[in-house]
Amino acid sequence: MKKVNYLSNLSLMCIGRWIKIVTLLLIGVLTTQHVNGQSAANYTYSTNATGSLALDMNGNATDMSTGTTSLIGPGNDDFSSSVVSIGFTFQ
Repeated sequence: MKKVNYLSNLSLMCIGRWIKIVTLLLIGVLTTQHVNGQSAANYTYSTNATGSLALDMNGNATDMSTGTTSLIGPGNDDFSSSVVSIGFTFQ
């Protein structure tokens, strides 16, 4: 009867798995790129308490009752509108 050394087979499987994990970790570490985000110091913040959604930039009242297309009626926040041309194409 031939003697089988199960411990050595188990050790070889663990070493093989360990080599695969270390290889994948090294590939991950060596192939990543460093990414920098922008700092908030690059922007200036200001507030204006005189802004209005009903006035244009010259202070004229914006009349939305004529010359506009209503896509979704009032009180309908869970509906979608039909497809409407916006007058230009994206390229």
